[in-house]
Amino acid sequence: MCRLVLSFIILAFSTALAAQVDGRVVAVQQAQIQKIDRDLEQLASRNQFNGVLQQIQAQATCTAIRPGIGWVFAVTRTNGAQTCDQLCSQQTEGQAGRLSCFNSLHIYAINNAAPKDQAIGFKTYRYNTCAYLDFGPNYCCCGN
Repeated sequence: MCRLVLSFIILAFSTALAAQVDGRVVAVQQAQIQKIDRDLEQLASRNQFNGVLQQIQAQATCTAIRPGIGWVFAVTRTNGAQTCDQLCSQQTEGQAGRLSCFNSLHIYAINNAAPKDQAIGFKTYRYNTCAYLDFGPNYCCCGN
C-alpha cells in the first residue's frame, strides 16, 4: 500500500513538473515568435527590403518598356562613373549573349514597406536615354 501511495505521489509530482516545463517551453516559443515578428518588421523598414522591391520594380518596368522581343535585365547602377550604354555593353549572359542598353530608370525607395490604402508607393523616373553619365539612373535596362 505504501508503494502505491508513493507511486501516486511520484506520478502527481512528475505530471505537475511536466506541466510546468511545458508551460515554460510554450512561453519561450512565444517569446521567440514575438522576436522574429519584431525582426521582420525592422527588416521591412530597412533599405535591404526596399532594395529587393526596387529590383523587382526595375525588372518589371524594363520588361514593360522593352521594344520588340528579347531578353530583359535590370542592371543596378550605383554611381555615375559609367553610362548605361557602357555598363550594359560589358554584360554577357549565357542565353542572351552580349547585352545593350535600351533605357534607364531611377526607382526611389518607399518609406513604408507595406503601404496603406491610397498611399503613394514607389516613385520611378524614366530617362529615355542610356547616355546619362552623372548620378541619376540607378537601373539600366539591358537586353539583347
